[in-house]
This record gives sequence, structure tokens and C-alpha cells, in this order.
Amino acid sequence: MANTLTYDPTPADQPEFTEEEQDSLQRGEELAEAQNEMLAGKFQSPEELEKAYIELQKKLGSNETEEDSEVEETEEEVEVPAAQSLITDASAEWAEKGELSPETFEKFNEMSSRDLVD
Repeated sequence: MANTLTYDPTPADQPEFTEEEQDSLQRGEELAEAQNEMLAGKFQSPEELEKAYIELQKKLGSNETEEDSEVEETEEEVEVPAAQSLITDASAEWAEKGELSPETFEKFNEMSSRDLVD
């Protein structure tokens, strides 16, 4: 078993990082400290965090009622395209019987391929 010696010509007192790298590390550490001092990474005081939380609750609460009424209006206004209805009915028929009736095939034949794709 032979021992192998290696030689590293780098001076022993040379710093591990360049000045630019050391500066970047220092800035990163300062930013990390500042962020750790903040609450949730954004707020400097518990009062600011509480205020933001209350505002968010108000927004979420008000959006729920608006979205619910919009959904109800949308459901009433939306007309299901014939192709979508036919596909849904055919899927239910297939699930129930394991095959499609000749009437269902005829309905598909009557529709244009463009309507089916849309």
C-alpha cells in the first residue's frame, strides 16, 4: 500500500473567500437577521401583523358572499351545449349498461365534429 502525497500551492494564510464573496455573505447574513426579527417575514410589530390579519379576514368574508351570489347567477345563466349534454348522457348510459344504444350513436352521427370538439 503506497502513500500518495499531494501538493497544494495555495498559501496557507490566503482567505477562503474573496472580498466580494465575503461582502455578499455579510449582506446575506444581515438580511437574514432583519427578516428573523420581523413577524411572518413581513411585519415589524405584532400590531401590524394583527391589523393585516383583520383586513384579510374582512376581505375573505366579503368575497365569499360575493362569489356565492355570482355562482348562483352564473348557474342560472349558463346553458349547457348540446354536445356536452350528449356526452354526459352517453357517459351515464355507458356506465349503466356497458354499451351505447343505437339512438345515442345516431345522435352523435347527427352532430358535427366541430360541435363535439368545442
